[in-house]
Amino acid sequence: AQRMEGEMGVVRFGEVEDIAAAVAFLAGPEASFFQGSLIDLDGGQTKTL
Repeated sequence: AQRMEGEMGVVRFGEVEDIAAAVAFLAGPEASFFQGSLIDLDGGQTKTL
């Protein structure tokens, strides 16, 4: 876990609140312009792929 944490962009594991905030945004009117987008909620982990 420590090795993974060191490779992440935000240097911490995500919390439930991180995902909940993204879900609330996507469910709200502010996200009405999003159309078929993929959004990675991984703290920057995919930057290493």
